[in-house]
Amino acid sequence: MVFPLQDKYVNLLTDFENFSPDEQDSYQSSLKYYRDLNNVIDSSWQEGVEQGREQGQRSMIALIGELTRRVGALPSEVLELIDGLSLVDLEVLGEALMGFSELDVLVQCLRGW
Repeated sequence: MVFPLQDKYVNLLTDFENFSPDEQDSYQSSLKYYRDLNNVIDSSWQEGVEQGREQGQRSMIALIGELTRRVGALPSEVLELIDGLSLVDLEVLGEALMGFSELDVLVQCLRGW
């Protein structure tokens, strides 16, 4: 049984064998360029993910510090709820921070998220 992709790759190999030395060099160069470009894209994506995590951690630390100043020590339940928030939700909570002066109000807000 021959699979369609198998045929495609067999044809590609056959075509490559028929290339002139210059065409083979050109093909190898373009393949190297393609792989290098993919590596750059993968690395950039990974760097962006890491930067997002770092930004989220900094936002969470700042938010917990401000909440602690406003309502006192935060119970572990509140810390767990905050830890489960996305970066966008952390920013929204930070903006809503002015309305929190009591722990109960904060807990109700977090449970509603």
